[in-house]
Amino acid sequence: MDYKEISRTLKQHRIPRTALAERVGVCKGTVAQWLCGRRPIPVRKLAIIEDMLRNESHPDYNTISAFAVRLSGREARRVSERWNVRPTPVAMERLIRRLLLEETPQVNTVADASAAEA
Repeated sequence: MDYKEISRTLKQHRIPRTALAERVGVCKGTVAQWLCGRRPIPVRKLAIIEDMLRNESHPDYNTISAFAVRLSGREARRVSERWNVRPTPVAMERLIRRLLLEETPQVNTVADASAAEA
């Protein structure tokens, strides 16, 4: 997939560049440089982009509900250690989405743990 095809697919599915930037973990300016051909897209980032764009179910990024989850340093370390993720905003967001979409018993464990701490 080249930058022209990525740009075309973003427009076709009405996915804002900011959503792509957040998903890949770069700033909007970097995505703009990729999509106009000024900078090459790193292989690892390209794999993430291709996975996102080839997924059959494209969410409507214009109507997605956004909310901030603020974790203390202690909470971030606990989440990082428990689910073996890096304590970065992108990694934490992916984990939260995975937990919410899978609806595993772990979600209840997190909710129970949060309630117990409150």
